[in-house]
Amino acid sequence: MCRGTSSTAASPRWRRPSPGPRARAPTWPLSSIRSEGSNTDRGAVDASPTEDTTMNYGRRKTDWGMYQSNEILSRPPEALVVLLYQRLLVELQRADRQIGAGELEGKAVSLSKASSILFELMGSLNHEVGGEIAGRLAALYSYFVREIHEVDRSLDRKRLQRLVEVITPLHESWSRAAQQSVGGAPVAGSNTAPANP
Repeated sequence: MCRGTSSTAASPRWRRPSPGPRARAPTWPLSSIRSEGSNTDRGAVDASPTEDTTMNYGRRKTDWGMYQSNEILSRPPEALVVLLYQRLLVELQRADRQIGAGELEGKAVSLSKASSILFELMGSLNHEVGGEIAGRLAALYSYFVREIHEVDRSLDRKRLQRLVEVITPLHESWSRAAQQSVGGAPVAGSNTAPANP
């Protein structure tokens, strides 16, 4: 056959094979298959839903997430600020370790989370009630965001450690303020040394 000519009879048209039916996972747990010694017919399957099914597990997981959300949202605003500061410190310390280990993707994620927390803190400021203090905090949070972006670009661990040293006293101050607002009871997340998950 010559080049440039086409022949439909010589070369059949290629078509993608159809995927066919896909196997689906059973909706019941494997433990629900009755053993030979049971009083029902051999090999019979009990398809009744149990607590171990995937669907129920997902629902329980969602219920737990809703419980956690409700628990957090029912706290006083000062306690929420303390939790945000604590998480901010955790993310910054994690980023420091990741920079040291050369985990650049993880560092980027941690610093992005830290920036998001700072934007949340900025959004929580009430400039009408807070006045000059709210304005100063907004400027400080903006400075922190710029520093985080600079650390992300330069991988300067000393700069990141200085940032943690500046944020730690703010976390402690908010912890004390939150404790005073709830009558001296310790606020969850108010410890001065953030946990490293």
